[in-house]
Amino acid sequence: MQPGDEKAYRARGKVYLEMKQYEKSIDDFTEAIRLKPQDATLYNDRAQAYQQLKDYNKAVADLTTAIRLDPKNASYYSDRAIVLDAMADKGRGEQDRATAEELRNNGRLPTPTATPTPSAIARKAESPAATPGSTAAASFDGTWSVSVVTPDTRDTTGRLVKGYQYQFYVFVRNGALHGEHKHLSSRIGDYSTKTDMNGQIQPDGSAYLQVSGVSGDPKYGLEHQKPGTPYSYDVKARFTGDRGSGISIGFRPHYYTFSRKDH
Repeated sequence: MQPGDEKAYRARGKVYLEMKQYEKSIDDFTEAIRLKPQDATLYNDRAQAYQQLKDYNKAVADLTTAIRLDPKNASYYSDRAIVLDAMADKGRGEQDRATAEELRNNGRLPTPTATPTPSAIARKAESPAATPGSTAAASFDGTWSVSVVTPDTRDTTGRLVKGYQYQFYVFVRNGALHGEHKHLSSRIGDYSTKTDMNGQIQPDGSAYLQVSGVSGDPKYGLEHQKPGTPYSYDVKARFTGDRGSGISIGFRPHYYTFSRKDH
C-alpha cells in the first residue's frame, strides 16, 4: 500500500470490518482520518468498528464528529441513537432519532423560532386579553433548573476534547424563556465563561432555544479555540409538565435537562 493513499486505507478498513477484524479496521480508518480529517464518513466507519468492540464511548465520539462535519446526514444521528441505546441512554437516543426523522422528512432542520425581544415580552405580559395559545404557553411559567452535559469528543485532528457539565437557572414568563450562567471553576479551568439562553416555549411544549456565550479553557473547546471566543448554537427542546429535555443542533452535542422548581 502506498503511503498517503487515503482511499486504500479506507477500502482495506472496510474489508477488515466485514471480516470482523475490528482492531485492524480501526487502525486503517485512523490512518485514513489522519490523511483526510474533514471526511465525516471515515469517522462513521470507525464508529462501526468501535461499536462492534462495545467501545461505546469512542463510537459516540466518532459519530459526534461525523455529525459536526455533516450535520444534515440523518444516518449519523440514527447510528448514534443505536449506540446510545446500547449505553442505556434512552433519552439522548430518542433525541437523535427525532432529529434523523426530521432530516429525512424535510431535508433540513426546522428554522429556529426567533427570540422575543424584552419589549415584545413586556407588551404581551401587559396585554389585557390573553389568547388561548399564550395561556397554554404560560403553563410552563416558573423557575427551571437546567443541567448541561457535554461528552468527550475529538476534533478534526483527532485531538481529545474534554467534556464538561454544569447547572444554572432559567426563568419562563408567558412562555418566554431567559437565563444566563457565569462561572469560574476549576472543573473547566481558571477561565471566566458566560452562557445566555433565550427562546419561546410553544403551547405544545416544543421549543427552539438560542444559546450564546464565550469559550473558556482551550482544552474544552474545539479546534484549540482561544479563551473568550464567541460561540452560538440552537437547542431543540421539548417540555412536558415539570420536565424538559433538549439537544444542540449542528454543534458539538450539548444535552440539556430541565426541571421546574416552582410555578
